[in-house]
Amino acid sequence: MSLNRPVRLAAALIVAAVLTACASNPQYPGNRETYQAQVEIDNDNSSLSNFTVHLVSANGPRQRLGNVNLNETRSFSVSYPSSGGRYQLMATLISGYELFSPAFTLTEGDMIVWNLQRNRVFFAGNARQ
Repeated sequence: MSLNRPVRLAAALIVAAVLTACASNPQYPGNRETYQAQVEIDNDNSSLSNFTVHLVSANGPRQRLGNVNLNETRSFSVSYPSSGGRYQLMATLISGYELFSPAFTLTEGDMIVWNLQRNRVFFAGNARQ
């Protein structure tokens, strides 16, 4: 019986280690921490200065991404984009003026760039690659 106890203890430790590893690092798409997309705002050569960017969902809510200054390019992570969801980016200047990007589809892992000089949204690849 004394030999059986160390074997059971070793087996329990192995099972605990495996379960801990699986729980702390689930594979992608189930890992909600990595359920994101990347949005880059290219404000080079644009006349817009010091504005706030929001991601606006076609079905209502908007998500504040952050601020962008004149001649600056900034990247933002977007949490929980709906699969195949339609979105627009909105730049709000201090004066209250709002500029909307063309509508686009954004899904988890996507990387897009909003070029403000041309007011175009470009697909820049997959952030997971």
